[in-house]
Amino acid sequence: MGIRCRTVAFASAVVLVGLGVIGCTPDDGGGTTTTTTPPSGIEGDYAVVAATAGQVTIVGSGSGASAQYTVSVKSPFRLSGALCSLPVGTVVATFSGVGPSFAATNNTFDAATCAVTSHTAVTTPTWLNGDNSLTLALNAKVGRYLLVRA
Repeated sequence: MGIRCRTVAFASAVVLVGLGVIGCTPDDGGGTTTTTTPPSGIEGDYAVVAATAGQVTIVGSGSGASAQYTVSVKSPFRLSGALCSLPVGTVVATFSGVGPSFAATNNTFDAATCAVTSHTAVTTPTWLNGDNSLTLALNAKVGRYLLVRA
């Protein structure tokens, strides 16, 4: 079983190329799929385009089913609908497993102050895409973000 992702390109004034992810779902056998295996080096820096562009860093520990990953802000960016930018060092999400679908626990943020308001499991997992980018779904209110190797 693979995953199927639909994407739509959007214009950006920054050098980073961004894609807005419409959705990633487990493949039901129809359509084009991509089967992925997490690379040993999923850790590293990723560009993210939300309301503004920025970067996150993924740090990992463990391996296989016990692998744990933490996504934190490397350069500030503003989430869609927020009035502030997430500061450097802010933990955005954690996820675990071997992929391509990872169990995720994500922070939610106050739209005015960017303070963390909760850290909860989400029903939409983090996906490793065929091009080794990641689709991070913060929650239904905040939306999905494509993380591309920086």
